[in-house]
Amino acid sequence: MLSSHILSEVQAVCDSIMIISKGRLVASDTAENLTALFAGKTTLKLEIKSDREQAQAVLAQVPDIDSVDWSDGEAETVRAEVHPTDNADLRETLFTAFAEKKLPLLELTRVRASLEDVFLELTGGEASDTQNTQKAANEQPESTLAASPEAEPQPSEEKEASAE
Repeated sequence: MLSSHILSEVQAVCDSIMIISKGRLVASDTAENLTALFAGKTTLKLEIKSDREQAQAVLAQVPDIDSVDWSDGEAETVRAEVHPTDNADLRETLFTAFAEKKLPLLELTRVRASLEDVFLELTGGEASDTQNTQKAANEQPESTLAASPEAEPQPSEEKEASAE
């Protein structure tokens, strides 16, 4: 048994993961299955050599977009985070739409939910130690992640570790 907030290590070492929040077990599964639950949370990050108005006009013509978050990019660029509906893969459609309008895509990146995202979602947004270190060594976190390593230890070898 391993108890840790260092999710990258838990994902690398363990095959079964339990997420506990405020004393309640809120999830128990493999890392792959837990992140698959949030597969619909795929985001496409774009950087477009364009102004926002032109980019918005192009995206308005693309089906299966739930929402778009905008920010300013570097000189003469705009950034958009596109949230597709039903986890649609819009990469080729977006590339073609912007190419037809002669608006270069400088970046097109698909970002999927990570184990960290799953943890934050299931615990109500409480940060893990990868984001927020515990203030005191004896302070107990309200949420924790416990996992079983891939190779089961013998009873005499069983250890419990806590990341701080």
